[in-house]
Parts: sequence; C-alpha cells; structure tokens
Amino acid sequence: MNFTFALPSPRVIDAVGVVVIGACIALAYALGVHPVIDARQVAEREHARLQAETARAENAELAVRSARNRDAVLGARLAAAVRLQPAGVLNDRIARLSSLAGDYRLGIERLAPASARAGRDSTWVEVPMTLGGSGAFADCLAFLSDMHYSHPDMRISGFRITGTGATNGRETPVQFGFDLVWYADSAGLAGVDVTR
Repeated sequence: MNFTFALPSPRVIDAVGVVVIGACIALAYALGVHPVIDARQVAEREHARLQAETARAENAELAVRSARNRDAVLGARLAAAVRLQPAGVLNDRIARLSSLAGDYRLGIERLAPASARAGRDSTWVEVPMTLGGSGAFADCLAFLSDMHYSHPDMRISGFRITGTGATNGRETPVQFGFDLVWYADSAGLAGVDVTR
C-alpha cells in the first residue's frame, strides 16, 4: 500500500496560515486586550463620577459652612439688637407705654396685660396687652411708629381705629384699640401667670 500525499498549493497554505494567525489575534484581543480596555473605560467613568461627587460634596460643605457663618452673624446681630427684659418687670413696661402714649397726647382708657404665653423655647414668653383710648388720628399713627422703634421687643398684632377724624375742618378724636405683644425674657417669672 502506497499512499501518496499531495501538498496543497502554497496559496492554500498561506491562506490557512493567515486564518490561523487572524484567529490567534482575535482570541488574544478577546481574552487579553478587550477586557483591559473595558476595565480602563469603566475606571475612567468611575473616576469622573467620583470627581463630580467630590466637587458636589465640597460645594455642599461650603454651603453649610456659609450658612453656619450667616447664622452666627445673624444670631450675634439679634442678640445685640434686641435684649429682652425679664417678664417680672411688667409694671415698668406698662408705665413706659403709658408715658409714651402721653407724649403723643393720647388718652389711655385701658392698658391691660393678659396671661403670658410660653414661647417656642423656654427662654422667652409672649405677654399680650390691650391698649385702648382716644386721641388724634395722626397722633395714633405717630405713637405706633415710635413704639415700633423705641420698643423693638414688642409687636402690634392688631388695631382698631374708629371715628370721623375731622368735622367742619376740625380734627375730632378717634377711638383706638391696639393689640400688642411684648416678648420678654422668661427669667424672673415670679408673679407672672404663664399659660402653655
């Protein structure tokens, strides 16, 4: 038995060699290079996301620091601007309001405080007051304006003014009622009724 084996032509051998080399290159790329490239792209995306999150965190930290600084500045201004008097000096406050009303020629018919109400925290209380009487309309307005500046620890929660104001070219007294709230320090509450 004689076997003869014929070699393929050199072109076929070259073609098979090119296919084998191409397959080896494709296999090397698929198993070695492509995963490395994918991992690098993922790492670059994660790095970019981390930088963005870091920048966002730094901005948030700056905003918090800025807010704390503003809060401290505003707290210092508030503490310096309005010093609350102890609630125990209620009679002094009533006397000062009566004196201020007298400066504006207002006749006081009623000045009555109500029970103090506890504030949002335990450091201050609200003392409602009703101030009623009569006087010239312009004097009532001037009194309210002056009270706003001379008593920054008080607010006007309501008011009523009734009357014609002028008859035959002459100003006539009006009746007024002012609902006021005095913000007082809760220190010295002895003798002051506080509702909660």
